[in-house]
Amino acid sequence: MAGIGFNDLAVAKRLKQIALTPDALSGDEGLGYTDAYFVRTPPTGIPAIVGTTLGKAVCDCYELSYDDATGDADLVATTDSDDNAITVTVHHAGGTPIGGDTLLIVAFMYGLYIPVVEYCL
Repeated sequence: MAGIGFNDLAVAKRLKQIALTPDALSGDEGLGYTDAYFVRTPPTGIPAIVGTTLGKAVCDCYELSYDDATGDADLVATTDSDDNAITVTVHHAGGTPIGGDTLLIVAFMYGLYIPVVEYCL
């Protein structure tokens, strides 16, 4: 998996601080530390909106891992204490499906995770 690097050390350190934790998944606050998160779509992707019903799929969460020695930040799968993937349901309002195994940035809006950026890896 390709990593995403940041040239600004302060940005990379801040992104490390907003890493996801399993305890943050409860309640209406979303995942806890920010309003935007990294996720990867399942192999089947996320379907497009049909009428007024948004497409949805369960996606794996990712967090940033920062290396103080190199200054690199990499995305790594987020797991709980038993090494199970942490997932969220992502709702998609776009008119075309989102492909499988696609990295997204999703925002927590109105109690739902909505894609705002799609990366083609």
